[in-house]
Amino acid sequence: MKNILFFSIFLVSSFCFSQEFYQVKTISNYQKLIEDFEKDSANVIYSLNKSELDNIVKQSHKKYTLIHNFAVWCAPCVEGLPEFINFRNEMKDEVLFLLLTMDKNKSAYLTNAHEDFEKKYNVKYPTFNISDEYAKGKKKKYNHFVQLIVPNHKDYGMGISILIRNEDQKVLYASTYKETEEEILEKIKEVVN
Repeated sequence: MKNILFFSIFLVSSFCFSQEFYQVKTISNYQKLIEDFEKDSANVIYSLNKSELDNIVKQSHKKYTLIHNFAVWCAPCVEGLPEFINFRNEMKDEVLFLLLTMDKNKSAYLTNAHEDFEKKYNVKYPTFNISDEYAKGKKKKYNHFVQLIVPNHKDYGMGISILIRNEDQKVLYASTYKETEEEILEKIKEVVN
């Protein structure tokens, strides 16, 4: 019995550790990145820090940038993502949509997100993972990054959205965990329209 148990544990752990995890890419060409957004032809997850976010917003020809946070392990995020993707498709001419994750680079969650974006959600445009430079834990990394964009924002949580006016990089709206996806999208549409 011990041998069977040991062999089972060995087999499962070998499978888990032999899985190849997704490696985030580094942004090397902002102009190509913006073109990939337009063409819907690049299912790539890039690492993102604050200065890279600022460069994307500056390079964009759109009026607004919408950052939407997502995680494959967050049930409300998974449930609400299709609505945000539909919004992105409707407002593609006005709004640059940045889908943001916060998982550790080379993690199973990031690998699952990369696969789900294309297979489940038909996302064929660049997405982003918060750079590991901000902290080791997901929550700390996410909290730090949000505070850089929206200082003193207290009621944020998973699935929040941040709307930025590109011309002056001003945050026009930052949702909270207390709002439903319908309320968030309604408020964003009020600002954009």
